[in-house]
Amino acid sequence: WSITRSDSVLISWGESVSHTGASSSSSPVSTTLEVTGSKLPLQQWSLLHHLPAHSDLDIYGCSDLAISPEIIQALHSLKSLKLDIRDSDHAELIEWFTYLTSLQQLSLLNYNKLEELPGKMRQLTQLQSLTLLECRSMTSLPEWLGELTSLTKLEIVCCPGITTLPHSIQQLTNLQQLEIRDCHRLSMWCEAEENKIKLAHIGQMRTEDKATPREPGEQAEPAEPQHSGRMRF
Repeated sequence: WSITRSDSVLISWGESVSHTGASSSSSPVSTTLEVTGSKLPLQQWSLLHHLPAHSDLDIYGCSDLAISPEIIQALHSLKSLKLDIRDSDHAELIEWFTYLTSLQQLSLLNYNKLEELPGKMRQLTQLQSLTLLECRSMTSLPEWLGELTSLTKLEIVCCPGITTLPHSIQQLTNLQQLEIRDCHRLSMWCEAEENKIKLAHIGQMRTEDKATPREPGEQAEPAEPQHSGRMRF
């Protein structure tokens, strides 16, 4: 499902379901819901209450993402979350991570106000994949990252303020894939001989820089949302 700047669909989904006679038994086992450019507060997204368990939620450019007890209940079994959060409030989003304990995949995009990962993320013990893209104010990764022992993939893209990985990276013994792109100083750190031993347990490591490394004040083109195979509204 892909919903772009269509707040009426988000808020009236329950009514449309009842009018068409659809039931929860006819819903798919899981799905991917992508919402782009909504001005409607997330607390009013009726569609979330009809989202099947173990689904994926992608949010791009939505301004009000404050949660409520009802929304928490609707999202507690979410499997994958992708947040493009350039226009969202930092404090609102920190609360998300307290409740999404079933989350397996998390992508934070364009989180320019974030200087460090929220400590409440350490509760995401089932997390298998973490992607940070264009988090330009972030200057380091926390030592508690080593507590996310289910992590198999770590991807850091266009985060020039991150220059090293924490010592606890060695505790992530299930980590099979580390990708560093357009993070010039972090790539250099990973390639240094004295640091390679800290990363020796990782199955696949890739570091990549463009010809001219960007400085923190420069901008990169944001990733385009993928719509293939989804219903649009």
